Amino acid sequence: MLSLLALFILTQAADGWTTYSVLKYGGFERPWTWIAWLMLRIGRYNTLLLVKGGTAAIGYYIYYIQQFEILAALTLAYAVQVYWNWQALQRQKSN
Repeated sequence: MLSLLALFILTQAADGWTTYSVLKYGGFERPWTWIAWLMLRIGRYNTLLLVKGGTAAIGYYIYYIQQFEILAALTLAYAVQVYWNWQALQRQKSN
């Protein structure tokens, strides 16, 4: 089960990197307006570090209380988000 936690943390890092890259190429933070608001206050990089670090900490807590089904579902959800970010990044780079 520790490998599931490691995979969850890797998806957080990948989501942060792909989100940062999409924003760098002119994209925007669409569904989470509070993240966009925070980015205006403390910057993109700092916001992503804060949010992804906090999400990784929540993942560790879920692991700690042994709710592995929830951690697996969140890992899958973030993997899908990374895939969507990757697609958006490829579209932006081709323009």
